[in-house]
Amino acid sequence: MLRNHFVFAIRLFLKEGAYSVLNILGLALGITIGIILLSYLHGELTYDQHYEKHRRIYRYVAETKADGAHFNTARSARELAPVLKEDLPEVESYVRLLPNGEWLVETTAADGTVRKFYEEEIWTVDSTMFELFDHEFLEGETSSCLAGPGKVVLTESIAKKYFGEESAMGKSLIFRGEDRREVTAVISDLPYNAHMQYEILLSDIPERQWVNEGDATRRSEGYWNPGAYTYLLMPEDYDPQAFYGKFPGIFRICAIDRIHGATRHHRHHLCRRIPGQSAGRCAAN
Repeated sequence: MLRNHFVFAIRLFLKEGAYSVLNILGLALGITIGIILLSYLHGELTYDQHYEKHRRIYRYVAETKADGAHFNTARSARELAPVLKEDLPEVESYVRLLPNGEWLVETTAADGTVRKFYEEEIWTVDSTMFELFDHEFLEGETSSCLAGPGKVVLTESIAKKYFGEESAMGKSLIFRGEDRREVTAVISDLPYNAHMQYEILLSDIPERQWVNEGDATRRSEGYWNPGAYTYLLMPEDYDPQAFYGKFPGIFRICAIDRIHGATRHHRHHLCRRIPGQSAGRCAAN
């Protein structure tokens, strides 16, 4: 019985060859498009949700107007996050990520072989990085890998790029020809649907002394010079409206009273895609 059906199908295919090929191509095209759509929807619906605390993480963003300027930015002054942590008890923790641009990175193997490459996804972060953004650790410990100066955390692909199949732990990388750092952890590569795609994390965000030790005007200017991405960890089911009610007074003390301008502050929930921003990396603005 089955053999008869098979023979009949072959005869029909040979008799109506062009029509059969067209049907098969149509079926294949439909299946392919369906798979692509399902893959796209899965990426969108699980965007940034690989982080365990994604529902509690918010990124600070602002729409700012000042004399001669009007802009939207996802960055803030690096001095802002500690102020928020101190003045808003609902802020459980925070992390700042400071992009560094393209740097030359190099290392020398035991046999004298020098490996050097220009890397773009290099970020300087707070020691609290993995309190908010959890990762699979292949080597190293979450609590200590970014505590203190001179440390660097690598993704798996970057570790293999510089050290091959050898363990990267305890080895050194030199940044820009002068900044030597010890590898203290290796984490798994980030999934494609994470809005941050860092590959190298440096410890110890440098403080801007001209802001911290300057007069009121200098401090105010510092708050109007955004450079870091600021992420806040809030309680479960936190109402953002509470933040909007408290924040303007805090920021006014820091900046607005001394520069003629106004600012509207927002916080983007991590698991919601930010309009106009690709999943590949943080927005450039």
